[in-house]
Order: sequence, then structure tokens, then C-alpha cells
Amino acid sequence: MASKYSFAIACILLGLAYALAEHGHGHGHGHGHGYVQDYYAYPKYNFHYGTRLEPWRIRRNSVTLSGFSSGGTFAQHMLISYPSAFTGIAVFSHNYYRCGPGNGSQKDYDDACTIPSDPTTSNMYDPNKAINDIRRYYEEGLIGDPTLLKSKRLYVFAGLRSFLFTLEMSLNILKVYEPFIQNPMNIRTRIMDAGFLMPSDSYGGRCTNDAQNTSFIGNCGFSGALESLQFLLGSSIKNQACKHLQGRKDNQIEYGGSKPTAECYLHFYFHGCFSGREFLGMNHTLNSGFLEVAEANNIIVVFPQSVKSPENDVGCWDTYGFTGKDYATRKGAQVQVVHKMLQRILGNDVQFSADIPPKEDPYKKPNPSMDVVQFVRKINHAYRNRGPSWMGSRRRSH
Repeated sequence: MASKYSFAIACILLGLAYALAEHGHGHGHGHGHGYVQDYYAYPKYNFHYGTRLEPWRIRRNSVTLSGFSSGGTFAQHMLISYPSAFTGIAVFSHNYYRCGPGNGSQKDYDDACTIPSDPTTSNMYDPNKAINDIRRYYEEGLIGDPTLLKSKRLYVFAGLRSFLFTLEMSLNILKVYEPFIQNPMNIRTRIMDAGFLMPSDSYGGRCTNDAQNTSFIGNCGFSGALESLQFLLGSSIKNQACKHLQGRKDNQIEYGGSKPTAECYLHFYFHGCFSGREFLGMNHTLNSGFLEVAEANNIIVVFPQSVKSPENDVGCWDTYGFTGKDYATRKGAQVQVVHKMLQRILGNDVQFSADIPPKEDPYKKPNPSMDVVQFVRKINHAYRNRGPSWMGSRRRSH
């Protein structure tokens, strides 16, 4: 069945924010297209796709990944598909790589991999099947060499009160990666009396509370973003809490201004179901903790957005095959798009399937008046003045 999938990214470096959307067609369709868009999404501004994301000076041996919930699973898709491209990964309130039958049925996935279906130990999906899939995918040329995982770092956060995954489900990720990583010093696990959330040291309600009303972020007394990046990148990552981003005035960087001379770290963070921009605006992104760490440590943070579709009405990353049977490999629709984004940032000559916007852009607003500098200022202003008046949180109940 042919489907249309959408992805957007926002790159934050020292307070400057940009967004790129790639709209790719599913199986059996023709070319895709892409264009630059306002990350906040309401309203969207029709920047031309020609202002493409330009290369940055990146520390290529220190590119890292993280994700919350389905985003944590998708981050694993990227790591397993391209192990040579990344040095480590952090997962929060997650599941493990290739849990479930992968047949495109959400019910079958829930039955095997989540609490709502109340699985017993006997019918829970066996993580050894995921290990077998990894080895089989490599033999078929669908992923990179899994022996390269030996030197990678893995950070795991699991809450005892998660309504979606039991502790056993969350920790099964260790059974998948320990045979490959082997060195226990390269794996760090934090288990807390916490709900289904992204841990913060400054935002949200109590760590044990339901975090659905606080953008799936809870105040657990520590920043998951900071702790994970310190583990992935080393002790040089500073704990410098800041109230707002200090963007350099009128520095457009990829849109014609000067580029930074220092090499930057590059990090990808993937949101979870119900927590992308279509449901929460910028709330989850702004309060995730990654912006503060990025500003203090010269890190470019990329926030890809999985856009809802008829097969994915809650905006999840593909954890069960709704984009096709190869969803967790280099042939996966989402994996391909994010990998192209990575290649562009690294300066490799990668072209998306088309550079022409669609004739009818569903995000287009008439007579756009905001140029890119105004857009950057608006993003910075939103972060300095975080509150409901501008962000206009769009929540959807479970």
C-alpha cells in the first residue's frame, strides 16, 4: 500500500534554529520533494527549498543519537543501519530494536511488546529474535557490520511506573546489545521510580506523576539530556544551565552568513508518539534539556519530526513496519530520509529525490512575510519566554 511520510528537522547551534522538511513517497510512488519550513508549524512559512541545509564543521568521530519512546527505538534503527556513522546512543522510556513481528500491524506489535495488551512472560517477544534479525540483515546487506557496535556507548533510562513498558521490557535492550558491545563500561543504565517520560531537572511535575500534561517530560531532579551526553561524549560536556539561548545577531549561517570556525558535535534527538510538533508544538523540544546542553558545549542538535499519516495517526516513529517490512534497515523510508539529512550536514553531496515543492503544499500559508532572520529571532524569543501564550500547545489525550 502506498503511503506518504513526512519528516522535518530543526538544527540548533548557539541559539540559531532552522528547519528542513522532507516529504518522501512510500512504496511504488515517484519522486519526493522537500522545502524549508517553520518548525513551530502554526503558521508555516514558505521558505524556498533552495535554501538547503549546508555542511557544517562536524566532529565526525563524535556523532550521537538519542530518543524518547518510539524515537528511542528509531534511534536504534539508525545506529544498527549505519554503525560506522555514530559513536553512541541514549534511549528514554523505550523499546528495543526490532521488537515484535514487524508486519505493519500495531495490534500485533502491542500484543508482543507493550503493557496495554498485558502480555505474559510466555508471549512477550524474545529479544534473541532481534539479535538473529541483526545478523540476518547484515548477511543480506541491509545494515552495517554489527561488529562495529563493539566500541559504541549505550545509555538507558527506564521508569518503574511506565504505563507502556514493564521494566523487563525496557531492560531487554541490554540483552540485544551486550553480545555486541561487550565492554560493560560502555553501557550505563539508570532505573528510577518514574513514569513514562523524558527526565528533566527543571520542567514538569513530579517524576512519579503522569507526564502526559507536561509534554511527556517530568522533573526527576536531573537532566537526562545532560547526563546522557556526558556519558556519550565525555566529561568535557559542561553542566551550564541557561535561561535562554544567546543567538549571534543576524548570523544566518546556511543562508549566506559566515559559518562557525570551531568544530561542532552533532546529535540527533527523536521525539516519541504524541510528542512531535503536530501534537505539542515546540513544547517537548524546548523543554527536553538538549538546547541548554547544546548552547554550553557547541553541539548541533537535530530534531527530526515524524508526521502523522493514516497508518500512523499518533505521530510515532515506525516501530512495527507501517512503512514497509524493511523499516528498521537502510531500506526503511524513515531511515533513508534521516540518513540523507546526516549526509548533507556532513557535507557529502547528497540530493533528495527532487528539489521542487509540490504543486499543492498542505503547509503553505499565503503571502508569507517572515524572512529567515525573523524566524530565528522568533525561535529564540520562544525559548526565552517559554509559556502557553506563544507555543500554543496542541495536546491529544490517550
